[in-house]
Amino acid sequence: PDPPGQAPRPMKIRIGALGYADDTYGLGPDNPAIQEQLNVTELWLDYTGQEVNAKKSLSFSTEESDGTQIMIDGVPIPPAEEFRSLGVGIRLTEAAGTGPLLSKRIRRAGELLSRAHGVQGGRSRKAEAVATLVLATGLFGSEVADVSAADLRALETKVLNSIWGPCRGGRAKEVVFSVLEKGHRVSPIMKVRYMQIGWLARAARRPGSLQTIIQAVWEASKGRPRPVGPVGR
Repeated sequence: PDPPGQAPRPMKIRIGALGYADDTYGLGPDNPAIQEQLNVTELWLDYTGQEVNAKKSLSFSTEESDGTQIMIDGVPIPPAEEFRSLGVGIRLTEAAGTGPLLSKRIRRAGELLSRAHGVQGGRSRKAEAVATLVLATGLFGSEVADVSAADLRALETKVLNSIWGPCRGGRAKEVVFSVLEKGHRVSPIMKVRYMQIGWLARAARRPGSLQTIIQAVWEASKGRPRPVGPVGR
């Protein structure tokens, strides 16, 4: 347990190897340890007459790399900063911020918002189109992938201009997204928080190791959410 009055220390989990279907993974404290595991993979490739598919292989490090590349059967596997799983960009570095895949989606969402003026109907029709056609895809995976607050604020401004208009007065964000519209659907900031809460609730109800980790995080925070400003923002 952590000493009283001190912030909880991060949990470190060490896994030697794992696999899924016909994919294999090797994890270790350093490159030599991983290379030793991959030597077994090389023997299997030679025995079965298979070749390395470098495009579907990747290596990563959670710490600063020493420049040594992982090799499988003589083919170098360059380190990656992100990989895609079920449509979500999983970051492989400690760097905070929006990853390449989510950045591309947010950029595309901003471009689509400029066309929302063509939606027939009033403000509610535009808001529905933004929620279902733009943000649903533009922020897909953001409940489990890191996204910077600056990117969300910039996208929120574009959403506000798209729904309410860039020149109309009396359009405070808090009023539009908290009173006039369903903020958890059309405000990028609120939507990400809403999706995170929904994901945590689903994971906390599902038995398994992840449920234990979520409960430990909740207990470490003493069940108290961070203070927020007016109207819950």
